[in-house]
Formats: sequence, structure tokens, C-alpha cells
Amino acid sequence: MDKIVCTNGKEENSTKNVLYCSLKPVVGFFLRTKWNVMSENGTTASQGGAPREEPAISRVDGRLVISGALIHLANTGVVEAQLMLAKIHRDPHPQLHDMDKALRWLSAAAARGHTGAQLELGTIHLSGDGIPADPEKATQFYCDAALGGDPEGAYRLGMMFYLGKEIDSDWVSAHAWFSLAAELGRRDVKTALKNIKKKLSRDEKTEADALLLTLKKLRAADGAM
Repeated sequence: MDKIVCTNGKEENSTKNVLYCSLKPVVGFFLRTKWNVMSENGTTASQGGAPREEPAISRVDGRLVISGALIHLANTGVVEAQLMLAKIHRDPHPQLHDMDKALRWLSAAAARGHTGAQLELGTIHLSGDGIPADPEKATQFYCDAALGGDPEGAYRLGMMFYLGKEIDSDWVSAHAWFSLAAELGRRDVKTALKNIKKKLSRDEKTEADALLLTLKKLRAADGAM
């Protein structure tokens, strides 16, 4: 299986075999971002054992061309390559922008359990960024991220149920998701939890506690898979 190293256009190389780069949608950045493509033992037959380095995108005859090695890695299931391609295809440049492809690569990474991709898909479907808004799909992606251990997913679901803008307000669900976010390490939910608790009846508080227990069991089961 191939591995990748992103050098971010710097002279020094990363010591990690796989590094996900958080990128801004700027063409120049992609042109400077290099990918070392190597085999398991750190060599490539095509260059006599030397790692092959190439930019994420190149200019060929005045057009921007995405690295074939990067696409190959994404197709073989390397999540970091899938995320890079998703960001490239969300770039506003007309030769790169392709929302269908961006969603395809984000979905591929999300299917492999990458919570960052799941959060991004949730935000895209919630805001209708290049596609029709779909709050129900957004909640599912946020749920996947939360059950995967990401406090941001639980927090965003808590906010959706708390504010009641995109979906119906539900204090019980809001309390349960905010509580899960807190248990996952989110510290800025105490005020919201205190405000919600004042609105819940005793029976609703019991229901919220039961829902939190169910979510924790689902998260434990998800982590064991």
C-alpha cells in the first residue's frame, strides 16, 4: 500500500508517514503542496528506490491538473488523499471546482470513520453549500461524528435541538447531546445545560438521562467496531 507525506512546500520533510494538511482553498497553496509517494518500504520502483515527489496540482499547457498519484491514493482508500481532493474540488477556481467530486471524496473519508469529514458533510448539508439544504442529513452526519468520539458533532446537534431553527426544538435531546459533548471534553456547554435543566420537568430530565445513556452505549458499540 502506498503512503504519503505532505511537505507543505517547505524544504524540510515531515517525519510522519501520513499527515493530513488542513488547507485553505487557494490554488497557489495546492501548487506548492508536495506529495511524496512511496511504497511500504519507503521506495518506488519507478525512480530506482527514490521517493517520487510531485505537487498536488500542476500547470500543464495553461491548465491545472491534479496529481495522478494523489487520485490513485484516494481511490485505494487513503483518507488523507481523499480529504485533500475534497478541498481541491471546493476551490472556487473554475478548473478545480466540482462539488459532486468534493462530496464524493468527503463521503469516502466519512465512510472510513473520519469525524472531520463527517462534520464537514453535516455543515454542507445544513447550510446548503452548493447543494440543497437538508437538515436531516446534517443531523445524521453530526450524529456519526459524535458517536465516533468527536465532541463537536455532539455540540452541534445540541445546538440544533436547542435553537430549533433547522429542526424542531427538543429540550430533552438538546440536554442529552450537550451532556455527551461535555463528557467528550467540550467545556463550554455548562451554561446551556443549566438553562435547559430549568425548562425540563422531572420526567423529562429522566428521559434526557436515559437518552444520554443510550447514546453512550451506541458510542461504545461504534468504538468497538
